[in-house]
Amino acid sequence: MGWILKHQKLLRELEELSGTSAKHISLRLPLLTAAKISALCEIYPAKTRTDVIITLLENSLDEFVNIIAEDKENSDLKETFEQLVNKYVELYGKDVLPGKALKPPKE
Repeated sequence: MGWILKHQKLLRELEELSGTSAKHISLRLPLLTAAKISALCEIYPAKTRTDVIITLLENSLDEFVNIIAEDKENSDLKETFEQLVNKYVELYGKDVLPGKALKPPKE
């Protein structure tokens, strides 16, 4: 059931408009990854390649955060990751929607 819900969330996000920061990152993708992204672009022709990649990255990063948050042994990693994310949010000057930026835990 969790797999279905995660994929429904991903599909909803692919159908919605995403905002982007001014930060530009260029990278080379493995052939199979590029082919999968191109396939998604054909399935969702109204979305740009950038929108598809952003949606996939955001979902993957959210899943990573959930995994390290659930594992008590990774508390140092979680704290370091949150601090670095906040550092780069400030550095890039992006207005982040509530719930998207990681905030240090309230004490």
